[in-house]
Amino acid sequence: MITYLSEELGREELVKLTEVTSRNSEVPREYILSRTNKGFYFLSFDGGHFQKFKETRVETLWTTVKTIDAIINALAILAIGVYSLYLSDKSDRLEKEKRNEKLKIEIQTKSK
Repeated sequence: MITYLSEELGREELVKLTEVTSRNSEVPREYILSRTNKGFYFLSFDGGHFQKFKETRVETLWTTVKTIDAIINALAILAIGVYSLYLSDKSDRLEKEKRNEKLKIEIQTKSK
């Protein structure tokens, strides 16, 4: 596990790896680690892996919040649209009823 993590830090150029095992050694790989300038900067000014993890977590949370907000806004817009269609249909029915009542009244007055 330590070898793997050391190699990962070496790939990111945060440490310099110097292998100290021979090819005939039973231990697969042993390294001497030395800090690089990039690694020093990463730990001192960027806050290291813990700070990067926190930033990633906050960014993920913020993305989730924005997505949920967009969904809620879309649902609100749809609800307003459906409600306006309902009100429009209701007002149309009321107008038809008024016209029908007027026609009934006119028919009744003409027939008398």
